[in-house]
Amino acid sequence: MIRRWRMRLAAAERARFGAGLLGLVRRLLAREQGPWPIWQERTFAAIAWRVLPRRVAVIALGALGIVFVSLAAIGLGLIVLVLQAV
Repeated sequence: MIRRWRMRLAAAERARFGAGLLGLVRRLLAREQGPWPIWQERTFAAIAWRVLPRRVAVIALGALGIVFVSLAAIGLGLIVLVLQAV
């Protein structure tokens, strides 16, 4: 039964994307990519990512990005001040 289902699935993919090398490339590009391997582990970040609503998670990642960019700008500013003082 599993073998028949896989054969039907392969036939449907060939019908939709075409056969040959071009069809293979189309099937590979259309395949849904799974999550990053780090998110598959049972870490706090992985559990929090699955529990939080998407909008909250995206806002949190954006805020984290802003913090990192700000820290880099502050560090660069301190380096410039030290170089001007010397």
